[in-house]
Amino acid sequence: MHLSNDERHKGFLKITVEELQRATNNFSVSNKLGEGGFSIVYRAILDDGTIVAAKLFKSKSCVVQESFFKECQILSKVRHKNIVKVVSAVSNLDTKALILQFISNGNLKEHLYKINNPTNRLTWETRLAIAINVAEAICYLHYGCHEPILHLDLKPSNILLDENKEAYVTDFGIAKLMNTSASGAEITATIRGSWGYIAREFAVLGQISVKADVYSYGIVLLELLTRRRPTDSAFEDGMNVRIWVQQALSRKHDILKVVDDALLNDRGDLVSQDICEALKTGIICSRISMEDRPSMRDVVNLLLQVKDKHMIHESHMLPNANNE
Repeated sequence: MHLSNDERHKGFLKITVEELQRATNNFSVSNKLGEGGFSIVYRAILDDGTIVAAKLFKSKSCVVQESFFKECQILSKVRHKNIVKVVSAVSNLDTKALILQFISNGNLKEHLYKINNPTNRLTWETRLAIAINVAEAICYLHYGCHEPILHLDLKPSNILLDENKEAYVTDFGIAKLMNTSASGAEITATIRGSWGYIAREFAVLGQISVKADVYSYGIVLLELLTRRRPTDSAFEDGMNVRIWVQQALSRKHDILKVVDDALLNDRGDLVSQDICEALKTGIICSRISMEDRPSMRDVVNLLLQVKDKHMIHESHMLPNANNE
């Protein structure tokens, strides 16, 4: 099977179960990239040499089958540079797998919490770029598709990074189509997702809207900048990452106590101003009341403003050529 790059871009590849087994060395542990509740992801090399990610669904249960078909349905509708592309799907009585674009550099969670590789730390500029990549992807899901799509499980392990640390949103297993042109409409759903990243109205009432994704995004943004999980054991007695950051922002000099140490450097004050603005965006995204949260369009604009300000700050810090 040989297809040109144009053919691969335009549509699904035709892949058999037998080719998938060869591509993964019969789903060898050595090719395993990760595992979730419903699926295992393998690195796979197709017969024509193309490297892909094969997401193999674990069982034949109704819930798992639903997750497979839902992800096929959602991913076939989306085309965005920061959303992982579906290449093909394999389905028979015994095997169900999604064949996905291979993103080579792991997920954001791995990069945030790599302890033994300080040379690969994420810089402020890289984190801001990641935040904008993800915001633009979620904004596209909400406003750029025929029907709004809710991701509902946004978290660092569902954000992949390529060799240039550009970010890609993945894992649409519990995503939902709104089936309405009104982006603010609400629906109810069985509560699934990841604790700590789920909006209150979803966790308590099963009520979801585009603002549920905005909440999750806000928590991810706070985690990205503080390197503190929302489920961190240090948060107790009603404390959480949002309140912790909000209290630090209200006491201006405490902000450096919550920002990830890896972001602090000799450029200090100007960089911390930009980080504070990004943290404020995380705070407003994760407001308790969904009516008080911004839209993802607003979030993208806020972060682009942070980027613009940072570029101005950087230009002011460059040596003046006239003084050489």
